[in-house]
Amino acid sequence: MMRFSQTSHLLKARMIVLLAFNSTTLGFFRLKGYLFFLLFFASTCRSKNEFASCLEYQAGITNDSLTFVTIDYEVPLAIGDSLIYQNFDILLDGVNTFLFLINDAQHYFEIYNLTDRIKIYSKPISDFILIGEPNLIINSIHFLGFDSIYLASEQSIFLIDTSGVKQKFIINQNISKNLNPLKLYNLNHCPLRYDRHLKGLLLQSYSPFDHTATRKYYSYPIEVLYNPKTTKIIPLPMRYPDMYRNAYFGFANHVFRTSSGPLNIYSFPVDNNFYVYNKVKHTIDTIPGVQSVHSSFPTLDRRHKNKSEIKMQHLIKIDHYLSVLHDQKQHYYYRFLAKGLPIRNSDGTFNVWGDKELILRVYSEQGQLLKEVHLGNHDYSFHKSFVGEEGLYLSKAHYKNTEYNHTTLKFTILNFK
Repeated sequence: MMRFSQTSHLLKARMIVLLAFNSTTLGFFRLKGYLFFLLFFASTCRSKNEFASCLEYQAGITNDSLTFVTIDYEVPLAIGDSLIYQNFDILLDGVNTFLFLINDAQHYFEIYNLTDRIKIYSKPISDFILIGEPNLIINSIHFLGFDSIYLASEQSIFLIDTSGVKQKFIINQNISKNLNPLKLYNLNHCPLRYDRHLKGLLLQSYSPFDHTATRKYYSYPIEVLYNPKTTKIIPLPMRYPDMYRNAYFGFANHVFRTSSGPLNIYSFPVDNNFYVYNKVKHTIDTIPGVQSVHSSFPTLDRRHKNKSEIKMQHLIKIDHYLSVLHDQKQHYYYRFLAKGLPIRNSDGTFNVWGDKELILRVYSEQGQLLKEVHLGNHDYSFHKSFVGEEGLYLSKAHYKNTEYNHTTLKFTILNFK
């Protein structure tokens, strides 16, 4: 494990001994102010309760005795109700798992107690923030508590409770190319969070003034701490890995960040490693990933920067790392990977992003790879999966899942032992 300690605004490197591994949705892409829509869903199990444990990477797995059980889990909706959602957040109280979401089908805020399998709250969004702002698009949610729910749009942050709006903060007012180039915006995988340790809001940041094919774009802070009272912005120390400044990977430039207590966990599509930033100790740990003989991250020529079809084909063909979830109770990290596919199959059919196989890798908190599980394709949405009180919830809301419908919340829960 490599660890970097922050001193003032500089990072000093020091080595920490760790076993090294040496073995073989909807997402949005922003380019010069344009949004490219990409289905960002993934994968399935081999059968109802059967998963394939991978042998291909065994040399990198330090303890393949780790086992797991699966539970099929669903919450039926009331007759006549329909549910479509992208923005959501989870609240755990030590016993219950609560899901807060925006129901895009009915334009409601809703809260489900997943432990008791029941919807406990539902209220029209128009009762909250759309009055006077009919074109508002919420890009991020943070369910801090029933009396503290944060919502973020491109220009505003709202603090609400279950009865109405409590406060509103304006953001992105004075950005400029030379003086303040950072825009605060969730590009879909780095949601708004309130940090109790730093006492501020964590927001993704990027420069809308620089093309994603330029090296400069990848030199900016990828996340900031925002104080809504003072409007002060403090960049966090995490940056894109050097590979993004040295080469071009097209659409494969997402920032996946999850927040878990004092930890921020970062993952990047073409980086085998992932990174754990401890906001209390001001350290960044590098968790080494495994290198498969089949893993490859081919680059793109920068002259293709405006050719969306070429970049989309590249995204389908490469292995693509996704988000990392942290299980504080079991002390595991869960990292998702979408396996690369050929553009055309031998039977003449063509693949799309949603055909990619989803793989789950389980790490200890010390960075040891413990298990790799093949989840198949067409069933699970990594984007809507999360850690609850009952275990790892794998969402069955993949758009190619034949069981997926808009009248039931369906999950497979994994418990690792």
